[in-house]
Amino acid sequence: MRNSELMGRVQKTFSYELFDAGRDGNLNAAREALERGLEEGARIDGRDKDGRTPLQVACLHGHIDVARLLLENGASPVAKDKDGLTTLEYIAGLECAYDRDKILEALVECYPEYRDRAPGVAGAAL
Repeated sequence: MRNSELMGRVQKTFSYELFDAGRDGNLNAAREALERGLEEGARIDGRDKDGRTPLQVACLHGHIDVARLLLENGASPVAKDKDGLTTLEYIAGLECAYDRDKILEALVECYPEYRDRAPGVAGAAL
């Protein structure tokens, strides 16, 4: 098996594990996936069929601990989904998001330079 094929499999497995952990809020699974995947050179900002990243999925489902872990390990809050929305814009626009203000706070805490980039972020209870 060539290196590129092996890396493709590593990336795919890593992405599935991170998406599952983000959706389910499984912090331990996210940690384990990050340890294995990042050592192998996998990208933390893989995409699902909607162009969302594991960070966007974790935020959408209100799993702040997983979102924070992803951010601390280099996940980008400004990666765009297939509709061109960043994580900040995505969450700022969701009125029904679980713990929306806490998620916005964590995003801005890790990336303070983005505080004023998305509607609703500057006015969030930070």
